[in-house]
Amino acid sequence: MKKILVSLFCLAITAITFAENTHETQENCNTCDDSGLYDWPDLTADEDIFASDEVFRVTITTDIKVLKKERQKEEYQAAKIAYQNHFDQLVEKEIELRPRGNSRLKLCSFPPIKLDLTEAEFEEAYLDNLRKVKLVTHCTNQKDAQEKVVLEYLSYKLYNLITDRSYRVRLMEITYEDAKGKLEPLTRMAFMIESNKQLLKRLGGEWVKQKNIYPEVMDHNTADKMAIFQFMIGNTDWSIPAHHNVRAMKIGEPGEEMLIPIPFDFDYAGLVDADYALPDPMFDIESVRERVYRGFCRSETEFQGLFDEFLAQKEVILSMVENNSYLSSRTIGYSSEYINDFFKILESDKYKRNMIFNNCRRPGTL
Repeated sequence: MKKILVSLFCLAITAITFAENTHETQENCNTCDDSGLYDWPDLTADEDIFASDEVFRVTITTDIKVLKKERQKEEYQAAKIAYQNHFDQLVEKEIELRPRGNSRLKLCSFPPIKLDLTEAEFEEAYLDNLRKVKLVTHCTNQKDAQEKVVLEYLSYKLYNLITDRSYRVRLMEITYEDAKGKLEPLTRMAFMIESNKQLLKRLGGEWVKQKNIYPEVMDHNTADKMAIFQFMIGNTDWSIPAHHNVRAMKIGEPGEEMLIPIPFDFDYAGLVDADYALPDPMFDIESVRERVYRGFCRSETEFQGLFDEFLAQKEVILSMVENNSYLSSRTIGYSSEYINDFFKILESDKYKRNMIFNNCRRPGTL
């Protein structure tokens, strides 16, 4: 009885605070950076760079030494971006870029990048609609670093398959050229991530920046799908209350609003298995490849309905891994086996009970 009262109290406090913050956000969202509704254009498929799965190839020229050595300043520096347009003509534009990120900014020899395309005038609508673009880049020059990028890109694409309440991505092949000509050109895989503004426009929502949101206030269906997806790719590096690698978005018409989680940053997932990824000691696992279910408990009937949705996509999910031309046959086998193990869990009453039913989080916990 005490636990039930605690759970109800947590729900009530979060709901009241959410309602207050929602009203405040609606009044002040016009000038905020990452929350509120935006005047973002409605895009056709030809105008939307994320509508295509074709690899976008570009050359970026900048001072590579400054980019790598002075990363902690996170200051924009001059750069040029070059690409072939639809008429097979070489187009070059002046832009700015800077290092970005948190852990990867410190751990990687080559940092993630944010491009500022604001001042560049592109003839192509799919580029002219872009402003500031986050890129996930190779972490090191080790042989498998490119494949780690592709596997994280694939994680985003797999979640897109599960729900459109997710960040979209576009795979890129970037040739980096040093502006001073002191370094040899370097071609590596990368991917761009849909901007917060475009995502808000697409889903018709607004960010909720309130910390310590009680997870059970989230829309159950969306939150449960996210938790099962994170379990599928072996990711424990997320937290709704702490806004750690998950953003909270409010969607819906007035009086019918709901909160949904939007996850990002899957580099600590077992599917990606980044060299620097270490499991959190709180989970008592030795490798990020070990799965831990972090979602909330539901009835077995509710769980099975969600499992059936994933099982219905099994062949598509596996084919997305197995048919990826940017992964080696060894990595495809390794990754396909890892995803297939997830489906074996869903198909086994014993494994489901041991790994999900008996390990899910009880109501009243953060």
